[in-house]
Amino acid sequence: MCEEEKDICRYVRIRYTDTSCYNGRMVSKGKEEALGLQVNDKIYLTDGRYKRVSTKGLKIIEVFSEIPEWSTCELRQRYEKCTGKGTLLELMGSSDIF
Repeated sequence: MCEEEKDICRYVRIRYTDTSCYNGRMVSKGKEEALGLQVNDKIYLTDGRYKRVSTKGLKIIEVFSEIPEWSTCELRQRYEKCTGKGTLLELMGSSDIF
């Protein structure tokens, strides 16, 4: 993992080359776009799969600053765990509790 890929947690739109196995050979089917959550060097997609950022042919084409409406429950939980939002750490940092 590169230094630039450490401590990253953000929602992204990616474009990648979709490949499949045909007669024992890898064949490119074309370009696909997907939405997901990037955590360090992995991008967790909305359909439950993940892609590595270092994959040849993968490009991040959009970065979202807020939690988008298309985010799934699993992605939100992973985002909150990564950023510390909605956890006990966030509550402990709040001054209105005490």
